[in-house]
Amino acid sequence: MTFADAPIQAYIAWWCLVVLALVIVVWAWLRRWKSAATMRYPSGHRLDGVRRGLRARLAHLPLLLRILAVIGLFLALARPQLTEAETAEVEGIDIVVAFDM
Repeated sequence: MTFADAPIQAYIAWWCLVVLALVIVVWAWLRRWKSAATMRYPSGHRLDGVRRGLRARLAHLPLLLRILAVIGLFLALARPQLTEAETAEVEGIDIVVAFDM
């Protein structure tokens, strides 16, 4: 049975898994954002011209890579399939060579 032939419960279950995964991703992202290291500075206007370094800009890269890995895992578990069968009709002559010893 392919996913195209699946009953409506399979579609509902699939979308529930997708929504659950998105909720978990958003929750993890917000949790990480809240726990990010911060520094209290009394004069915030002094830091206006300071640019963030490369390490600070790439701080969320491990979480992004994990998200991409989970999405890839879901795609692998979904096992996308072709629903159309390809058939080839070829005419020819069968030649049999028999050796007798």
